[in-house]
Amino acid sequence: MKILTVSVSEDGLGAYNRQRRMARALSEAGHEVFWLAPGMKSTGDMKFLPLSKKCIPHFGPLGWTLRLWMSFHKHKKDLQEVDAVFTVREYDAFGFLSHLKYRSIPHVFFSRGDTVSVYRINYPALNSFIDKVTSLATIWFYPIIQRFVLRHADLVVVQADFLKQILRNRHSYINSSIRVLTNDCPKLSNCKKEGNNVIGPLPAMGKRDHTLRLGILAPLWWECKGIGVFVDALEILKDKLDFKAVIGGAGPDSERLGSYITKMGLNDVVVRLGWIDNVKQFFNQIDLIVIPSKYDSCPNVVLEVVSSGVPVLASDIPAHKELLSFKELLFESCNSQNLANKIIALAANPDKLALNRKLMSARKTALSFNWDNEIVKILESTATNNRKMLNS
Repeated sequence: MKILTVSVSEDGLGAYNRQRRMARALSEAGHEVFWLAPGMKSTGDMKFLPLSKKCIPHFGPLGWTLRLWMSFHKHKKDLQEVDAVFTVREYDAFGFLSHLKYRSIPHVFFSRGDTVSVYRINYPALNSFIDKVTSLATIWFYPIIQRFVLRHADLVVVQADFLKQILRNRHSYINSSIRVLTNDCPKLSNCKKEGNNVIGPLPAMGKRDHTLRLGILAPLWWECKGIGVFVDALEILKDKLDFKAVIGGAGPDSERLGSYITKMGLNDVVVRLGWIDNVKQFFNQIDLIVIPSKYDSCPNVVLEVVSSGVPVLASDIPAHKELLSFKELLFESCNSQNLANKIIALAANPDKLALNRKLMSARKTALSFNWDNEIVKILESTATNNRKMLNS
């Protein structure tokens, strides 16, 4: 089959590792893959088609759509007889599906999650007027694009059941079929976080002793990732437990985190490592991972922790409930006291810590499957079903 994928972002191929993984899985399955993206060079496993951008300023979705349409004209020979298209961002899908000539091509949209929920949660922490206006515009405009995609895509794939329900509740009319496909457990030996501020190998943290090592690994978004919940729990624990808290990650609220740690008098018990590019080495030095997010769709860090086997306490948001299942692995979202109490209980009772590991092992078995094969099956079946409909 001939399969096309699209990304109008200037980041091109590096923008979304999941999109790259899908494209490579399809190529390895013997399909011809074309990637329409800015500034990329063709490789052995796929052909890149440069995105047109001359004389088109950035006007949000309008600018992106015009660039896509110009690119369609430029690469019309390559786009002939395309069997299927897949996209991972709403505005990429909108740009493609809004072109009447190409709307008939079978289209699978792989949703990254619910962007609107993320912006709503992060909004209270924004200080810049421009950031606030941008966030409000996104909260208002994204559902419009989302509704269009849900009406015209042949199949929408989401990462969790709760996301499927959010879409159905938000939009009264959905023409697309919606399928749930969670992410799989990665092999940590090959798993590296990609991003800015990579610090290289994890620094040595001294000899192991009786001190409990708590870890958090997340992009530093104060509200969405529940960073303040974690630090508040540490403040409760500082006079009750012998511990070190190790924070891995970088992000827009890094400075705020540093100031808050100092304000709470926690500098002696907190180690900040910046961005981590070797998560396996990080997990090997941690006794208990805490994931305090207030919202997420299908968080990769949960899957990485499950793969590592390190005990975990995660907030009981819908995404964590679906991935972890067992209440023993969860704490009450946004409740620092409940988190602190559960950490104390695990530290005081080796049997509870052992049970946590056992339950994590059970989740690893459930979440270990060949995600790449599932992606190939989805694209193949969508194209095949469309071909049958045209022939009938």
